[in-house]
Amino acid sequence: SQVNDIILDEDVWLATGVKVMSGVTIGRGTIVAAGSVVTKDLPCFVLAGGVPAKIIKSIEEENYE
Repeated sequence: SQVNDIILDEDVWLATGVKVMSGVTIGRGTIVAAGSVVTKDLPCFVLAGGVPAKIIKSIEEENYE
């Protein structure tokens, strides 16, 4: 079986205990809550969490620094 790479864009923050499955891409500025399991790609500038991880809210890019 083929193992796909995990891609983390710039400024991604993964809290304690996050698991990211193979082949997943996490977009720039995204935050993933503690204990989450990321099974699908996440776009840029969102807060995600849960098992499996889902988007909780968008982070406004202009306020991001």
